[in-house]
Amino acid sequence: KPFPIQVIDHQGATGVTAADVDTTITGVLTDFENDFVVGDNIYLSSDSTATANVSSITNATSMVVSTALGDGTSQVIHNNNRVSAALEPGKAYVKGYEYESIGAEYVDVKKGREVFTQTTFPINPNFGNNVKVTNFNAGQSGGTNFDPEAIATSFDVHSVQLSNIVSTSANTYNSTKIGTTRIRQIDYDSGAFTNVATSNTAIFDMYIFDTALSSLTANVGYSYISGETTLLLEEAKSSTKDAAYEGAKITLGSETREVVSFANTKIALESGSQSSVDTEFLILNSTDLEGTGIDEGDFLINEHGLGASLNLAFSTSADLANQVTITSSTREIESIAIANSTYGLANTPGMDIDLTSKVDTGDAT
Repeated sequence: KPFPIQVIDHQGATGVTAADVDTTITGVLTDFENDFVVGDNIYLSSDSTATANVSSITNATSMVVSTALGDGTSQVIHNNNRVSAALEPGKAYVKGYEYESIGAEYVDVKKGREVFTQTTFPINPNFGNNVKVTNFNAGQSGGTNFDPEAIATSFDVHSVQLSNIVSTSANTYNSTKIGTTRIRQIDYDSGAFTNVATSNTAIFDMYIFDTALSSLTANVGYSYISGETTLLLEEAKSSTKDAAYEGAKITLGSETREVVSFANTKIALESGSQSSVDTEFLILNSTDLEGTGIDEGDFLINEHGLGASLNLAFSTSADLANQVTITSSTREIESIAIANSTYGLANTPGMDIDLTSKVDTGDAT
């Protein structure tokens, strides 16, 4: 069981003394050289109000004090410059051997007595969980400003960088929102502020707390056949940005899989710049689409092209009436922001997660 520790008044040094109004304190079984130093303020158990300072220490059993102390009885010497740490009874096994104490044991600890004065000294308490952020925008006048003291302010966390948050509607904004968090402290890490371009690359330590992750629910975007490792999502509620859900968990019915990649499937017109082995495109064998004026090299976006590649196929099929749930973890957080009333990011605080704060520091996504 544990050994609780209490810090209490000094319980007395080793041994006793029979000093009788003496300035030379003679001890019995004492250890003055280790229990005291010159300048310590002491008193005897016979009178706690009468104190004296140690002037010199001759040896383990003799020392000189500034004021005569004692009444001739057997007295314990107390040190006002120390406290006692009382180790309560307990049992432990040390290197395989059992140790048990049946009474409190005391260890002397010196009181803090030194003073050091310092001005303009930064105090960094390092509050808990933190991420390194860059592209930091504190907002602007007329909008919402970043206030590190307003810890009640809630920020949205997204699975894409700020530049990839689509703010045309609540659906597009929420398609990459994976939760909320709050900020309790910001510290400068590195970077310069010579101009806007360089200041956008500066890195800060952002201390976050009360992070609550939420799931995205969307319908299946096109009929899914069991055994396939690609599942298309409802376009109205899912992101159009590549890698938006990469690494997240996707649940269909009672089965959960991991999204290993997420991208828009494109239909491209024939062009000499496209390779026949390029699996991102479905290439049409035409340089012009039946007189429509669409030239080679242009892209047609597949109506059902928001594809999630899975690490393992689902065992059941699904149609457009079925829903999937996408759940992200803190690993997938790419940015932190506050949206304005129209789901835009203008004049509001926002920041991207820096590459050095990601699980894979070699992958910007």
